[in-house]
Amino acid sequence: MSRNKGKREITYALAGAHENAGHSLGVNSLVYSSSSKTLFSAGRDGVVASWGPTEDHFNSQDRQLDEYDTQYNTFEDIDNFVKQNSNNENEILSLEYNIRKGLDSLPADSQSNYQLKTSMAIHTNWINDIKLLKDNVTLATCSSDLMVKLYNAKAQTVHTLGHHDDYVKSLALGHNLVSGGLDKKVNVWDIQKSSVVSSYHHSGDRGSVYALDAKNDIIISGGPDNLVKLFDARDMKRPVRSFVGHHDNVRSLALKNNYFLSGSSDSTIKLWCLRTNRILRNFDTHNSSVISLYADGGNEERFDSFYSGDTSGCLLKTDLLNCNYDMADELGSNATFFHNKMNENLGITTLVSQMPNSECGVLSIAVGDNRVWTSSAGKSKSVQGKDNCFISSWSIPLTNKLVLYQGIKFSKNMALLKKNENEIESIDGNGDELFDLVSQLSHDTKGYDHLKNIDGILVEDSSFLTYFLSSSGGASSEFILDAASSPSISDDDDETNLLSVKNRKNKLEILYETFPPNSIRLVPFNEYPINEIIGYNGLIKARLLNDRRHVMTMDSAGKIRLWDIIQCKALDTTYECSSDDEFDIIIQQHQTFETLPIWCKVQVMSGKLFISLSESAFINTEIYADEVLKNYPDCHYKPTEEEDESLRFNIGKVVLKSLLHDFVKYELAEDAKFRETKKGLPQPRKPRTTSVASEVSLPKSDAEEKTKKRNFFSRQKSNDISTPTPANVTSTSLASQSTNGARRDSEESITDTKSLITSIRNRYESFESTSLVSAPDSEVPYLNLPEQLTLLITESTGNSRVEIFQTALGLRKNDPSLYGKLEDFLPDWVGNAILLNKYPTRDLVKVGFVLLPDPDDKDLPEAKGAATRLTAYNMLRVKKILGFIVERFDPAVSEGKRPEEWLQISCKGELLPLTMTLSTVKARIWKNSGDVELVYRIKREKEA
Repeated sequence: MSRNKGKREITYALAGAHENAGHSLGVNSLVYSSSSKTLFSAGRDGVVASWGPTEDHFNSQDRQLDEYDTQYNTFEDIDNFVKQNSNNENEILSLEYNIRKGLDSLPADSQSNYQLKTSMAIHTNWINDIKLLKDNVTLATCSSDLMVKLYNAKAQTVHTLGHHDDYVKSLALGHNLVSGGLDKKVNVWDIQKSSVVSSYHHSGDRGSVYALDAKNDIIISGGPDNLVKLFDARDMKRPVRSFVGHHDNVRSLALKNNYFLSGSSDSTIKLWCLRTNRILRNFDTHNSSVISLYADGGNEERFDSFYSGDTSGCLLKTDLLNCNYDMADELGSNATFFHNKMNENLGITTLVSQMPNSECGVLSIAVGDNRVWTSSAGKSKSVQGKDNCFISSWSIPLTNKLVLYQGIKFSKNMALLKKNENEIESIDGNGDELFDLVSQLSHDTKGYDHLKNIDGILVEDSSFLTYFLSSSGGASSEFILDAASSPSISDDDDETNLLSVKNRKNKLEILYETFPPNSIRLVPFNEYPINEIIGYNGLIKARLLNDRRHVMTMDSAGKIRLWDIIQCKALDTTYECSSDDEFDIIIQQHQTFETLPIWCKVQVMSGKLFISLSESAFINTEIYADEVLKNYPDCHYKPTEEEDESLRFNIGKVVLKSLLHDFVKYELAEDAKFRETKKGLPQPRKPRTTSVASEVSLPKSDAEEKTKKRNFFSRQKSNDISTPTPANVTSTSLASQSTNGARRDSEESITDTKSLITSIRNRYESFESTSLVSAPDSEVPYLNLPEQLTLLITESTGNSRVEIFQTALGLRKNDPSLYGKLEDFLPDWVGNAILLNKYPTRDLVKVGFVLLPDPDDKDLPEAKGAATRLTAYNMLRVKKILGFIVERFDPAVSEGKRPEEWLQISCKGELLPLTMTLSTVKARIWKNSGDVELVYRIKREKEA
């Protein structure tokens, strides 16, 4: 699989204690499968989870509902009832009686709480939307990691369709899957071919796509340009039509065959007709941005009802069963202002629930199991005050009888209009008479100041409660809670008290007068949810410490934790904080004085900690072997008695080997199988180019090693410290053997490890021995890492990176076939490192310094030569410099003592620890671009 793609990086994600326990950070999208009674959720942690009721807890009790709530469920049912009973006083009285008995709710199919069934990390960033495909098993997902994927919930498998160039915000499912994002693109996908079959790229600065919906080949999109654009999926060259009406971002959409709904940051919902291209209804029922819409799929032609959610946490249900959408079309020239005015106010809007503690509002809505589900994120609290309440289910109010009653009233009003048509059309003057007629027929509360003589209805300094809203905004005075069963609330009561009115019954009163809006208070139909699904805290920020081995993180609850990113686990060190300043203070408490170069990129995404290694930086940092043994006693490395104290290990090499140790064993075994099948066959023709095996860095001779170990210092040839110094290799790096030759041979073809392995096998001169060379543990030790660690390969695309492969360490051990897949995606620079022991060349950073005797130390022996300007590798320790100084003294001076036993070094008067490096001395103490001045003297008795 040779592909000339962008630069690839290898990334590993550290698992938290709550892995596979649900969601962290919040849930952006919900979908319910009625066939399997399963709720699917997609979160900001990149996880798709499934939830279901426990077995043997399905509702076997038939709750008695009155006939008005069960028998009239379509527009035709309502229309027939109204036509037959507009003048049937007995039926109207029966309907009023049932309304006064109270509002009922749909009985849930299952009585148990929903529990987690499966959970799987699909993306590395927020999942913004999911859609359930027609097989009721496969979910399409889109994410801020730019990817669009398919997830089979039954088989627990993931397939990548492709990617956008920026965050993918929304999905829609018509004849094809459609995706849209901040790259301003609407893409139509062929799922079978995993390719984009057509696409539209919006122009302008405000062309991002926030919302999508699709039906068959019709696609609608909305975004920050305030427009809703309609497309034909068969021809995406340009929009078929644009709909103008909103005054702010379009955040949510729902599409039927002939109509669609749009929700906006201007807090309105608009109902549009695709036949006439005009707004039929404007719902001003929210007070904040409308960010979610849900419409039942039962009626493909029209919206019988819909749910809407906003950023303040309000969930509304709007029932339009009695609404004739386009009365103007039906009546033609006979339609009058009165017809349309009254029809605009048909429908019942109910405040189903309110989450006053929701930080992000109602992000998604789904209906299933005769309940409505909502999701939220951030610091969302449950009704009982629990943190991380990300999913809730609520009882669905049955408003059919209210719709019937409203339809009867509308029919009577229409008859009245028809009877007095001529008289009504002759009304003129200041409009008071016209307002009285329309407002009392439609219960529109606008302009209530015109109302006069409301006698005995309101008690002074009191308010009444209702679940219902007027389509023009504010509480509706059409139906209120029975005063005998619902206490009046004064203006002094705060919102929390309003939402926690206890022992409230659902009995209703029908009002025949219009009340001033400020006399009616809204309360939610549901005081408490049926079910709450609580999540856990995810990471929100991280900082790499100066030792480049530890990372400090903070989660969404303010808990701070220290991580070791070499052994890939969280340490026991934890703190609690409430601000960024406290986080910075705690970090400073754990910072080391020594600052090492950066070898990796650390970032927090989807509530997890991600560590990325790139070809250009992963070999930047070394630590001494004694530190490795002290901090990682379980590492696979056995020191010898004559171990060189200057031995250092490269952090990036250690991590890379630890991550892929089992992969290397797999490749060695596969190489042995390959060579075994070739034995006995004619020897391969000797290639004209240098063999890969000959380019491998071989161990140096003892003489070379001893020479290298002594050669820590070099004298500068002039006093100009800016003169370039030839680069040397470290004591453990084999990078001095250039890999450029092999790269030139196959620069165009080798971009992944599979191509590299093929090239190695094609270059074999003999099948008796392998050309694969894994670094020995004495040179690059490794650690056993947690199996739940996730490994990812990412690739650059433009200014972004996309994931091209993902697996877990534990899964690879159980399924070796994944190693073969890993070959296809693992970058060639990783293959060169772990299979050929070849690493990128690196220019060593050197520090210039001067060794000066302490002028006040009269007992200091005379050194050979004058003060010398030297340069040395920046990781050289003070202890090694002491040894160099002693070598300049007469051998008899030391009297068999180690240098550190009788000598010491200071810089700017500060005594230097033996383990401090030149890099730290220059950065932390000298703080100057010139040569570092190191002063040495004999230890005083109290210091010895």
